[in-house]
Amino acid sequence: ESYGVHDSYKHQKDKLGANFFYDGNDFPKLGDVRGKIVLICRFMASPKSGQSGIAFESFNIQDNYKVNLDDNKKFIDIRDQITFAVSQPSRAVINFTSGVDGFRGPPCTVA
Repeated sequence: ESYGVHDSYKHQKDKLGANFFYDGNDFPKLGDVRGKIVLICRFMASPKSGQSGIAFESFNIQDNYKVNLDDNKKFIDIRDQITFAVSQPSRAVINFTSGVDGFRGPPCTVA
């Protein structure tokens, strides 16, 4: 049987128990979610199933995953996102630091 993303989540939540998850749509306080998995929803749930988790669009996101080893744009993007986070402490940010450079080199050259 095939499950969609939301159905798979619901299955795991039922299997493990709701106490392991925070699936509210608002930003929780750290003490309220300590020891729990906090869901960030990056998919569109059907209207009948509803959304589980904080909407991905609620975050300021840096996800420039294409890395050119001949320049330092990825490093600059990461640094700029950190600078943004410091200057806007009330905003939630996600800063993806991973990247890919095709087949030019091993992963350690991108890391």
